[in-house]
Amino acid sequence: MLRVKYLFRTVYTLFFAIVLLCLFSCGGKSVPSDAGVSDTVAADSADSAGIVPADSIMDDAVIPKTADEYFNDFIYSFTISPRHQKERIVFPLPYERDGKMTYVKPEQWRYNAMYTRQEFYTVFFENESSLDLEKSKDVDRVTVEYVDMIDERVKDYFFSREENQWKLRKMREYGLDEYHERDFILFFDRFVSDSLYQISHVASKIEISMPDPEDDIETLTGMIEAEQWPSFRPELPHEYYYNINYGQKMENKKYRVVALEGSSNGFLSLLFFRQKGYGEWMLYKMKN
Repeated sequence: MLRVKYLFRTVYTLFFAIVLLCLFSCGGKSVPSDAGVSDTVAADSADSAGIVPADSIMDDAVIPKTADEYFNDFIYSFTISPRHQKERIVFPLPYERDGKMTYVKPEQWRYNAMYTRQEFYTVFFENESSLDLEKSKDVDRVTVEYVDMIDERVKDYFFSREENQWKLRKMREYGLDEYHERDFILFFDRFVSDSLYQISHVASKIEISMPDPEDDIETLTGMIEAEQWPSFRPELPHEYYYNINYGQKMENKKYRVVALEGSSNGFLSLLFFRQKGYGEWMLYKMKN
């Protein structure tokens, strides 16, 4: 299946380059109960759906010290080894569910691969420059937000780096109505799952840019019509989402950037949205 997806992506890239050249030439889950913590704290639904291949779990993996410099390096080591995962959780782990606090013991914890075994995951930003936070050594607090649109629940994992070590220090679970990006994620979930709604929420002309397949340094940029969007759109997640909050501010409510990031293949696609005067979100740009 992965080979098919990679082949599709390669064909898609070449197709895009050809079209742009033509344009240029023409000028254009199980959770703690109210009575206390359940016997095991289950992984997220996306993980439970079977995205974690057994041979990808290496309990004897050697974790390099440099893995604590960046959160993205740490989370890979955190999820590749169940033993290492427990070592990087502060037990008893505070688990707040709908305002009620319970505590998770080591024997109640279930290994959780989070988003690292998916082919790609989502991150929400206010603008493109906020992506620099992913590569900043100054970031020492990160919240991994898991959004289950089926059950309308959100689960936050609070990580922080102290004494040069990243650790999971708290979890919180609550209803979707309390989520800080509720309005946008409701739109985005409908955008990715309803093709008619999607095509009605893209601009009449969409700017698209991507690396030149014949020159890694150069970038191809062009405009496509709204009707051409289905031929260019990347694979989009639905129903279950992750957002990695590195501390990016979401103060401007009129703009959102959805980053589709590959877990281990270097893939990155950015979708740019803005609100029109009547409050409708519209896709106006895509960048690979």
